[in-house]
Amino acid sequence: MEYFYPPNADLASGKGEGISNISTSKSFGRGAHSNGGGGGNSHNSGGGGGNGGSGGNGGYQFEGSPCGGSIVDNRGIAGNVLSYSNSEKKIFLGGAGGAGQSNNFQKFQALGGNGSGIVIISSNNITSKEIK
Repeated sequence: MEYFYPPNADLASGKGEGISNISTSKSFGRGAHSNGGGGGNSHNSGGGGGNGGSGGNGGYQFEGSPCGGSIVDNRGIAGNVLSYSNSEKKIFLGGAGGAGQSNNFQKFQALGGNGSGIVIISSNNITSKEIK
């Protein structure tokens, strides 16, 4: 079982966006992409979650006919936790979840999600309407 594939909906689904760049030839498959979750490998397994913290692993593959039998752990792997340090002035974009694999890609091709953005405000004062 592979942790990465080139784009090929028969084998796996897209990884979720993370903070690093990866080659298109490794953009599908169950392996996590930095803080982005991995895509599910075939057959109909779920994609892994991503976030600023650790996401969750994806679901196991479809076990009905004609695939019945033993469980294979081909689900997407959760995105990795990134070490955040305010004193080191590091912030990271949140990672996205990987897609679940769909063997009916002619009708629907599952792609990984988009990572989150960051808003940076530079100001001498910020006033809130509520006191906390």
